[in-house]
Amino acid sequence: MIKTMTAFTDEVDDVEFAAEEILGQLELDGLLKSSLGIVACSRDFMETDVFSGLCAKLPFPVTGCTSNACGVKGSGGYMAPLSILVMTSDDVRFRLAYTDDINEGYPDQIRAAWQKASEGEDAAPALVLTYLPLLSPVSGGALLDELSATAKGAPIFGTMAVTEEPGYVSSRIIQDGEFQKDRMAVVLIYGDVHPRFYLGTISEEKFLKSKGIISDVRDGSILVTVSEKPTRDFLLDLGLSADADGLILLPWLYPLAVDFNDGSTPILRAMLRTLPDGSMVLAGDVPEGATLSVSTIDAEEVGRVAQRTLETLAAVEDRSAVLIHSCAARYLVAEESDSGLELGIVRDCLDDTGGYLISFSAGEICPVPTKSGSLENRFHNFTIIACVI
Repeated sequence: MIKTMTAFTDEVDDVEFAAEEILGQLELDGLLKSSLGIVACSRDFMETDVFSGLCAKLPFPVTGCTSNACGVKGSGGYMAPLSILVMTSDDVRFRLAYTDDINEGYPDQIRAAWQKASEGEDAAPALVLTYLPLLSPVSGGALLDELSATAKGAPIFGTMAVTEEPGYVSSRIIQDGEFQKDRMAVVLIYGDVHPRFYLGTISEEKFLKSKGIISDVRDGSILVTVSEKPTRDFLLDLGLSADADGLILLPWLYPLAVDFNDGSTPILRAMLRTLPDGSMVLAGDVPEGATLSVSTIDAEEVGRVAQRTLETLAAVEDRSAVLIHSCAARYLVAEESDSGLELGIVRDCLDDTGGYLISFSAGEICPVPTKSGSLENRFHNFTIIACVI
């Protein structure tokens, strides 16, 4: 059994006030044998001592990452600069470790962190949580692939750090009271835990009719050709537009759906920019031979998918903790009409229990079922994901 607690604060400058506010919402005398805190917070906390001061007062390890918005039950205006979910249990164990600088040979770093977290454990973890930094030289997909290989079949759920400024340059993961740019957090959860995963992407009616086959990919995430056509030409044939320099206009409004043709739910990829040769840089890797569809997204669609996903989740009665991550691009699309759209839907659906944390993401990590019934760990864009523990 897992017991959960949540807390939030809007205080960025006063260490004592913020700590008093958080500690006043947590029942620390109710902590059990093993506990873990998961935090989402704005980059403002990187500039003060509030977060490090808070962590010094908490009797359990804390991890997580920065986000452009986050919330728990009761957080004012749907959003709070800092939100924390605490999980505690007598029979479930939370084992946390961090890599060193993942630019220095990330496969070895991930394996070392796993070995540290799993030390003394004989069985495989029931669930792996991970918090990734946003790094240009190393893609989130590559980090997930290596962690998944190390996990040997264990399901992995998590997020990539994001912030609100262009380029997300100040995004960080959280290592107890510190913010880390180049490290990765790995949480192994052992015990009688049966996680359930929920995935919201794009409604079928939002897909354009024509499909293509990914025929050439460079460096994992540069889409060179689709059905043997330069990617730009394929997109223009579908009705997208380009400027005088040949750059696809508003590419972030056209999520790409990638079907691995293995019976699993197609994943979404965000288009970032057009290269001079007509290739398109994507926010994640794609495989050659996959089927590609182009979709559209707007604020109404963001709300529709979130509502459908959260209502399905809310129907589950035996839930202790719920972790929710939604793509920062979804937040930006919804912001045109209501920046608190998805946070409001989460509160409407889950505030009766309250054991949840929602934050926004530069890349979502969630398993998807395949035709055989097994789970494949996948890296997503434009997606809202949830894990019920």
